[in-house]
Amino acid sequence: MMGRLFSTLPLFSTDYSSAASAVRDSGALAIICCPNGCMGNYVRFDEPRWADMPGNVLQMDMEEIDVIFGSKDWMKELRGLDVSSVEAIAFVHTPVSSLVGFDTDSLCRKVREEFGVRAVSIATNGYGTYHDGMDKAMRALLKAIPEEGGTGGTAILGFTPLEYTEAELAHVKDSCRAEMCFPGDPLGDLSRVRGAERNVLISSSATPFARMMEKRFGIPYELYTEGGQADPIGDADVLIIGEQVRSNLIRNELRRKGRDADVATFFTLDDRFSEKGDLKLRTEEDVSRLGSEGYQYVIGEPLIEPLFPESVRFIRDPQAAISSRLFWKDRIDIRSIGGMLERMQ
Repeated sequence: MMGRLFSTLPLFSTDYSSAASAVRDSGALAIICCPNGCMGNYVRFDEPRWADMPGNVLQMDMEEIDVIFGSKDWMKELRGLDVSSVEAIAFVHTPVSSLVGFDTDSLCRKVREEFGVRAVSIATNGYGTYHDGMDKAMRALLKAIPEEGGTGGTAILGFTPLEYTEAELAHVKDSCRAEMCFPGDPLGDLSRVRGAERNVLISSSATPFARMMEKRFGIPYELYTEGGQADPIGDADVLIIGEQVRSNLIRNELRRKGRDADVATFFTLDDRFSEKGDLKLRTEEDVSRLGSEGYQYVIGEPLIEPLFPESVRFIRDPQAAISSRLFWKDRIDIRSIGGMLERMQ
């Protein structure tokens, strides 16, 4: 267990933070169930857009004693909100609400009966990563998407501000000629998502959801690949540490320019889109061991740089789920990955 103790890296963005962002991006109201602290952590560190673009996310004024003894009328609290223009309400769980067993399922039923608003419960607990939260949020929000609707079209799955900017999302949608984006489009506009022709993942966090959609509705899925998949060209002298889809985009560009790379990540690693040499990271020791594998360059989160020897050239590509907005200006924009190669000269 001591191997899981991080001494250099901070805690990663939690599951409830990613779920809250997914809810707000779908036009719904996210209500974070916690006594205090969790909402502050979300808006200060885990939602890069909050300062400029706050969204429909509220904190439920929850005390443990109220939950345990049922002394508070939660519907009375909700009646003070104007939910007439809200697509849906999603109750997002945190460590305290999960531990004490706060019953949001019954609240969802009452909300639907009294307000006529769709309501769902997202079983996050604050102990999972933001990828776990994305999966749980998408599964829960699918229940709130109208079932009537046509078929056809491309759906983009897995947008999160922890990995992409709004401008990058627009670029991906145009590149894929996508008709739908989940999260990203209002729930009322996603009635065709169950009948999409294909799902394109821009984050590996959407992989479990895409697999479920393939099994239930027969919708094939693929990772977003700018300009098509590039073939391996030889031994990798570059290591990319980051989210799998972004890392594969960078690797493809490197291959087109005559270099090859391996990919490593602390988050979801889909075997279907992995290659020999790709690695799921679990501890800081896993990262340190990679420093002796002969890589000339490492592309990744700046906070990981001290774990590598000085002989390895480090190229910054920050991940907000690890370092929040500290190094955001240094990140590699997926619209101009080719410019990254200038840093390797």
